[in-house]
Amino acid sequence: MPQDAANAAPGSTPPSADAEANLEPSGAFIYGGRQSNPSVVEGRMAGVVTVHDPRGYPPKVTGKRLAPRLASLDGKVVYLVDCLFDNSEAFMEQMRQWFAAHLPAVETRIIKPHQSWVDDADMRAKIASEGNAAILGVGL
Repeated sequence: MPQDAANAAPGSTPPSADAEANLEPSGAFIYGGRQSNPSVVEGRMAGVVTVHDPRGYPPKVTGKRLAPRLASLDGKVVYLVDCLFDNSEAFMEQMRQWFAAHLPAVETRIIKPHQSWVDDADMRAKIASEGNAAILGVGL
């Protein structure tokens, strides 16, 4: 069995005899975007390239229950939170206009955090103390 066939990935087709055009100068065969002999790359590229796993490490996430549903929004204060994404300001304004046209008994207030992707404890405290509900808008 040729050495390249022995190094072939499981389920892949080993190179054919007429595939000379796909040989690297080192003699390693390239097929399907993969090199048949990884030791050739390791020897030639050692110390030149560092490869990192692009998936990273997911954080530990603890689920939380949703707040109980309000029986009605009439007479309630609903905060529309502009999360500072592209076009989210326009989206929040459209949502405020929708509430005004369809649910006029609901008071809406648009609020923004100080920074995107940073917890704004003051904003959360204000929503909790003065509001009955909040809608987070991420834009269009």
